[in-house]
Amino acid sequence: MGSHALIHGLANYYREYIPNFAAVTAPLTDLLKKGQPNAVEWGEAQERAFQTVRSTLTEKPVLRLPDPKKPFVLRTDTSNDGVGAILMQEHERKLHP
Repeated sequence: MGSHALIHGLANYYREYIPNFAAVTAPLTDLLKKGQPNAVEWGEAQERAFQTVRSTLTEKPVLRLPDPKKPFVLRTDTSNDGVGAILMQEHERKLHP
């Protein structure tokens, strides 16, 4: 699986927290379409989409305040190109970043 697919997969996992998900990630989705010409490469549109997803998930406002009395869940991912992690807690039977 390529890094484009990993980025899109992570974004898709948290799509409910990303307003206008389909529109925001359309440039990333274009990279994954089968039969696309090889000319579709990471460009300015893909970088803007990635930065929008990243800032939506990591910058204020915080999606949930952490509760120090509850356990944390750490999800990790690694590849030849990098390492990633998300720290989450369960609230109302659902994991939140």
